[in-house]
Parts: sequence; C-alpha cells; structure tokens
Amino acid sequence: MGFFERFLPNAVKSPEELATIVDCNSALIALRNERVENDAERAQITDRRQAALEADESDAALGKIDDQLDRSFLSSERLDVLERRILDRLATLQDDARREQLTLLEGEMRRVENELDAAMGAAAEVFDRYLTLAGQFDQCGFSEVARSIFAVPPMISGGLVCGKEPLEIWRRERERISDMRARSAAGQPLKLGHPALPIAPVRPAPNPPERAVMQDPSYRPGPSRAPQKVAERPSYGFSKIVFLRSGVELDGNLHVVGDEVIVGSDKANDLMRTGAADLIERGLHDAEVAQ
Repeated sequence: MGFFERFLPNAVKSPEELATIVDCNSALIALRNERVENDAERAQITDRRQAALEADESDAALGKIDDQLDRSFLSSERLDVLERRILDRLATLQDDARREQLTLLEGEMRRVENELDAAMGAAAEVFDRYLTLAGQFDQCGFSEVARSIFAVPPMISGGLVCGKEPLEIWRRERERISDMRARSAAGQPLKLGHPALPIAPVRPAPNPPERAVMQDPSYRPGPSRAPQKVAERPSYGFSKIVFLRSGVELDGNLHVVGDEVIVGSDKANDLMRTGAADLIERGLHDAEVAQ
C-alpha cells in the first residue's frame, strides 16, 4: 500500500479519484490527524537527538536517530503534497455541486416565472374588467354608491399593485365595508345620488333672472351669446356639467344656459346642489381614459 492510500477510501488509488465531497472531507480529517501524530513524534525524536549529543553517544547511535528524524520530515512533505491534491479535488467537486445547484435553481425560477406570467396576465384581464365596470358606475351616476359598497383595489398611476401587504389591506377594507353594511338597518335602501344625464341632454328653458337671484346670490346678468360646448371628456376627479340658468359666475366668467364646462367634481356637486347646473358625465379613471 502506498503512502497516500493510507488516507483514502478503499479502492481509491489517488486523490483525483475521490468521488464525493464527503470522501474528501474524510481523507482530510485522517491526513490532519496523521500530521498531529507525526509532529509530536518528531518533537520526541528531536529531544532524544539533543540528549544523545549531550551524552556524547556514538555516531552510530546518532545516525539511527537522524534516520528516524529524516523519515518524519519525509512524512510531513508527503502529507503536504497529499493535502494540496485533496483540496484541489474538493474544490472541483464543490464547483460541480454549485453548478448543479445553480441549474436546479434556474429551472425552478423558470417554472415560477411562467406561473407568475400567467397569473399576472389573468389579473390584468380581470383588472381591465374592473376598470370598465367602475367607469359604468360613474357614467350611470352611481359613484357615491360604489364608494360606499366597494373597496378600491391597490393601484398606483392606474396600475394594479401586487403584493401580500397591499392585498391584505384591501381584504381588510372589503371586510370592514361588508360588516358595516351587515350592521346597517334591515331594508334601508341605498342612497343612489343624482342620475347621470346623457351626453346630449334636453336642456330646459332659462329661468327668469328674478328666480335666479333668489336661488343663487352670486347671480349676475348673463351675456347674450350662444352656449359654449365642450367636446373633451373629463378625467378622473373632474366632471362635465351643463348650466341650467344664465348669470352664474365661475372662475370670473358669466355663463348662459346650455354652457358646458369641465370642473372639479366637488365644485360640480356644489353647482348641482344649488340647481345652477346638472351633470353630463363623471370623469373616468386615468387608466381607462388612456385606453
């Protein structure tokens, strides 16, 4: 049996034949135990040689001690060579294992990536239907009703936000709204708000100035001109309204019956509440307008 074979598994003739990381580690442990024993033995031999020198022993006796010391140094050199070769083999096996691990992780990531692609595609289709329905609520004048019975899903700039935390917040909000509705008085009807007018509504005749003064203190005599029309559609947060009487001042301008303007939804609600205007169209969500 060669020197190296003492530290290698059965039937393994060289460090390069080690098949597993476990075999390499076992060989390194055996090698390092041998190194500890060899170093301890060499220390004892060195002490005996020093004692022989001081005792003025014969050359033959010193020669035997020197032979033992040489064998110890030779063993150390062999152990150094063997350890280096085992470490090289271990590094190769570890690289192979890491490459295999990378291949497995890459395959799993590809599968998850495809699942995510399919899930996001399905979510995008459902979200488009949600935006369409939300727009229909606005067009029919049910915006306030929708806000009272539905929770808006997590969105940023008109796009759906996916994630455990925003999803959990949305679920809790839906549960809260559901619980509030369940605790409300039985049979109590929903407040449906103001119905939306068609795009081209039938406009009533203008009210007499005297009546306008009584209803709206900001009334001023209206200019004599044709009504102004607005072709654009309002964006989210704005509403298109039509004035039902002349002489109403808005942003420094006096309007006549039939004037169409786009204003913030809060201002539109104020004008409709006084009877000065009526709703043509609520602004849709930005993402739906972009479509």
